[in-house]
Amino acid sequence: MLTKQLIKEIAGPTIYNRGLELFKQNKVLTFKSNSQNEEITVKATVQGSGRKKYKVTLSYNTLFDDVSECYCDCPAFYSYDGICKHCAAVLLAYEEQQDMQQAIFDYIDTPGSAGHMRRLSDYIGYENGRFLPKNRSRQTTPVIKDLLRRQRIKTTAPLMQTVPYGQVALEPHFLCAENHAEVGFKIGMDTKYVLKDVFEFARYVKSGDEHAYGKKLNFLHTPEAFDPLSQKLLNFILSWVQENGSHYLTYQYYSYTETFSPLRRIPLGGAEFEELLSILKDNPVLIDLNGSGEKIWRQTDAVLSRHLRLLGKPEGLEVEIEPLAEFYAAHTIFTFRDGLIYRENRENLLPLQDFLACLPELAGTGFYVEKNDIPTL
Repeated sequence: MLTKQLIKEIAGPTIYNRGLELFKQNKVLTFKSNSQNEEITVKATVQGSGRKKYKVTLSYNTLFDDVSECYCDCPAFYSYDGICKHCAAVLLAYEEQQDMQQAIFDYIDTPGSAGHMRRLSDYIGYENGRFLPKNRSRQTTPVIKDLLRRQRIKTTAPLMQTVPYGQVALEPHFLCAENHAEVGFKIGMDTKYVLKDVFEFARYVKSGDEHAYGKKLNFLHTPEAFDPLSQKLLNFILSWVQENGSHYLTYQYYSYTETFSPLRRIPLGGAEFEELLSILKDNPVLIDLNGSGEKIWRQTDAVLSRHLRLLGKPEGLEVEIEPLAEFYAAHTIFTFRDGLIYRENRENLLPLQDFLACLPELAGTGFYVEKNDIPTL
């Protein structure tokens, strides 16, 4: 019969203790066992240290009291000899199931105090070696318990805040160079603090945690704590973390845990850059363009006039181009000039798009067209 001592011998003390911790934290999410003769096959899903879930399959031979096969799709299972902590947690879940079944058999075989046969329908379940009578108060289902906790935080947060509620601001700071963009954030009110890790920040918001960034900023992280514009920026951050967080997970083999690598600036694709500037359309935008230092830029839908200077030469045409910094997004071309960001719909510029795509390589140098190519130009 499988026992905790046998599991410890199979796993080793370190892996056993880690598996026991997972088991006690109810990280074995699904569990199913099937028996065929002396071979018992167990299939389970175990919650990892991060958001990943790992599938475990193992076979236990009751004749030899040994694990004949074991598999887990976690990275540690392939990196080290022996079983991993997820397998150990599943073995402990199976051992508890064995204990429960044996307790049921013993319970049925033992008459009650008045000599009557016991009825399992009078009890709600088995816990810590004994059956629990139905008159014991039941507990809220864990997922609903967490929902109600977050709802209480949302309701009481305005009364608990040490800063004015609904006035915390997120201030984006962009770095743009050669059609590559990143954004970092500062957070606060009069005094702004650098947001050093967007993953950590997203976790505070998701859990409604209280966190202090400095002496002047300590608050419960609920969406309602932020001003209206910052709530839109917050939704952008949370959506980005949800979609891209898995790319930043790192596995710590020495501690068998998954963590997010700290991320201060979010790298922006064209669609993400476009989305952020759309949120900030009527607000000043802080951008460090091509390493020139951070400046305030404002967006405009005015038509941009591009200037070319044509110089006739004996054998062709010399063309001088006004150097402009541009960023090509999914539907918009953003052009930076004199403190303004010109927003141009790419469809409106369709006849010129091939030519415009060459400009970043030509800015500041111009180009030459020989006489035979002038008509095509």
